[in-house]
Amino acid sequence: MHAVDLVRASARGKPFWHAEAYAGPLWMASNVFNKPRDEGRIATPEDIRYWDLVSFVAGDKGMLYLRWRPLLNGRLFGAFGAYGMDGSRTPRSEMVSKVGKWATAPEQEQLWRSGPVKGEVGIVYVPETQIFTYAQQGNTSFYSQSMQGAYRGFFANNIQADWVHIDDIDQYDALYLPFPVMLSQKTVEKLKTWVANGGTLVSEGCPAYFGDRGHVGTVQPNYGLAEVFGARESYVEFTPDILGELSLKVGDIPAWGGIFLQAYEPTTGRAVGWYEDGRIAVVDNIYGKGKTRLIGTMAGAGYAAHGAVGGHGADGPAPFFASVLAFGGKEQHVVCSEPRVKARLHAGSGGTYLWVANPTRQAHPVRLELGKTWGPFSAGHTLWGAAASVAGRTITLAAPARDVSVIALT
Repeated sequence: MHAVDLVRASARGKPFWHAEAYAGPLWMASNVFNKPRDEGRIATPEDIRYWDLVSFVAGDKGMLYLRWRPLLNGRLFGAFGAYGMDGSRTPRSEMVSKVGKWATAPEQEQLWRSGPVKGEVGIVYVPETQIFTYAQQGNTSFYSQSMQGAYRGFFANNIQADWVHIDDIDQYDALYLPFPVMLSQKTVEKLKTWVANGGTLVSEGCPAYFGDRGHVGTVQPNYGLAEVFGARESYVEFTPDILGELSLKVGDIPAWGGIFLQAYEPTTGRAVGWYEDGRIAVVDNIYGKGKTRLIGTMAGAGYAAHGAVGGHGADGPAPFFASVLAFGGKEQHVVCSEPRVKARLHAGSGGTYLWVANPTRQAHPVRLELGKTWGPFSAGHTLWGAAASVAGRTITLAAPARDVSVIALT
């Protein structure tokens, strides 16, 4: 879903297709070596069903397979195709046909007139930060780890975090800014104006530490961001090789950090989080009509490194990202009782639809609670997958294994 969400953001409202869907094995490509069979290395009909439908969950409006029959030579021999090497039908091609016939049936015409609702929070993409990271480090790993980790942290809570280009932030009222170590003054002014007008900004550490042309600011946070965040730097450390186990707490909520460490002395802001050694790690502030939270390290990278272990429990890092939404006063679109199952809402001229995706290989009973923006509803008609019980803003169903349920809400 991450990959399709990223493409949807890049499309900026234009329809997009999944142009290289695949439905066969990938034997010897380097990116699959040492991966187990069930991680996409050998595609099953159930994998194909789940991959195709999840692409639709995230907003894809068309599907094109890059092979019908596999290649017969080269390193990609036997790869990708749904049909046999001789062009004969297979159980995989039957699933491709089944999904395709369902998607293009007249009964689904209204479904495609709706699309993903706007996410509860936007993860800000800043091009100059990525470029600077490559120039300074020789690669963009720090940036990508922070961005992807933030997405995963929200995703673990079934929070829809949209990727948002810095030029498009006015479309959102709550933003998360990962690894903002280099920001141009133009970008900073855009963020300051956005917050002053009422936005909620949660930023990772060292914001604009490097400014235009890569120069370090003599006052940190740089470019007047000390006023926006209500804090001044009291300590900083650029030691990514030894910060892999950096931890902090926001109130009683634990989180992991990493890459860089910045500690603060509040000015107009209020300390709400601390590192293990007692230094202030997190400061909240009011700026104009908006508010900010400054986190002194890279919580996204911390989640990328540690989120798979205890990610959903009270002692894991996932609740930290849920607290970001609470800080912004935002309500989730859909709260799901089973963390492994993900739910998304689509809305538009075609109506309102709930998509419930179960990536696991066993069925799970789930209870879904919709936010007050949606409904109440009195009925649900299943277009694909499991039947659901609908009562107001509560939907219950048994999410089938490795499948997606699509429910029209009325």
